Amino acid sequence: MTHRIPSLLCLLILCTPLAITTIATHATPNIIVQDVTLADDAYHPTPLLRTEWWYFDAILTQNYSLQASVRTTSIRHLGIVTTRLDLYQDGAPLASAHDRQPLSRLTASQETPNVTLNGHQLILGTHNTTTDTYDYTLTIGSTELNATLQFTGRTKGWKILRPLGDGWAVMCPRADVTGTIHFNNLTLTVQGIGYHDHNWGLGAAKALRYGWYWGKVNSDHYTLVWSAIQTTRLTHTIVAVENTLDAGYEYIPPENVWFAPEKYALDHGHFIPHRFFLSVQTPAQMAVIHANAIAVDYQDYLGLINYWRYHFHNTGSFTFGVTTEIVDETAIGEFIRFR
Repeated sequence: MTHRIPSLLCLLILCTPLAITTIATHATPNIIVQDVTLADDAYHPTPLLRTEWWYFDAILTQNYSLQASVRTTSIRHLGIVTTRLDLYQDGAPLASAHDRQPLSRLTASQETPNVTLNGHQLILGTHNTTTDTYDYTLTIGSTELNATLQFTGRTKGWKILRPLGDGWAVMCPRADVTGTIHFNNLTLTVQGIGYHDHNWGLGAAKALRYGWYWGKVNSDHYTLVWSAIQTTRLTHTIVAVENTLDAGYEYIPPENVWFAPEKYALDHGHFIPHRFFLSVQTPAQMAVIHANAIAVDYQDYLGLINYWRYHFHNTGSFTFGVTTEIVDETAIGEFIRFR
């Protein structure tokens, strides 16, 4: 049976790892960062017009990288499930696999991250009680391009919940990744650094906001996840959370963060930044980060949503007291613009 999807759902085909209310740069955001549980990464069905997204990415050996996602868009329990796997080398697209199925073919637990489509298990997550981190098996793709990857969490997860029922759960701010990728009649054995998050409850009101930037930064022992949520072209709200490897996290208040998009260039009819400057300064630490785009992959969704996936060369440092760690890495980020 084919379901007719309401036209408003077209605005929600793409969501991002962030789903919180936007506010002006001078305001103090109503943000409380909390520990995550397996239930946060489970399925959150609702009769309302909403979208939900399980997102994974990884920077791998031989300069490969990938992004994978499972996304639901629904109203009154009718809707679609979209899966996508994008493979890159040196930031350039190599191959892509994507599929769209009726929501009725999805089987997903509301208690744990256990997601199956057409009898094929896509995501299985477990809690490592010894380290208080989360581990995942991801199996996704098509005959021509597919991946089976293990994500082993190395940092404590965290979440941001909002009163209207939407949330952003960063289950693995940083993970060790191992596994195989099959494409072009080749089977690659890979390893690297990965990331996994999950958001839910993103409705039309939030999707019609201007847009946002998002990225992350890794040094040997620290990981910073950041987002700048735009209310207009010139105003934004910063969200920044810093993790320590094999340890916990710290929310950085916006007044301690300086964020500046730079080096604008015309890309598919829009001027977008190709460089970002990020600085964190608190009584305990200082971080200075330059994120330079080495490649940008543009995706146009239904002629309504503009999406740019960045591969950044992150440079800079984290300093705690007299100890400094250098940042010199490749990482994936994004810019989404609704209008």
